[in-house]
Amino acid sequence: MKLTLGQIQSAMGAVGFLGDAEDMAFVGVQTDSRVLKRGELFFCISGDRFDGHNFAKAALQRGACG
Repeated sequence: MKLTLGQIQSAMGAVGFLGDAEDMAFVGVQTDSRVLKRGELFFCISGDRFDGHNFAKAALQRGACG
């Protein structure tokens, strides 16, 4: 099943303007910015010793689609 960023946004109840990216399909998902591949969707996961939001910029620089 291939989903677009707009469909993911809607399913999660997230808000925000996606612009042209709304219809973008991604090739996979990742929670580790160090192994992320171009076109994957990065999810920021927080834990006791880390916060994935601190790695969002690095994920985008590595080619995350969102």
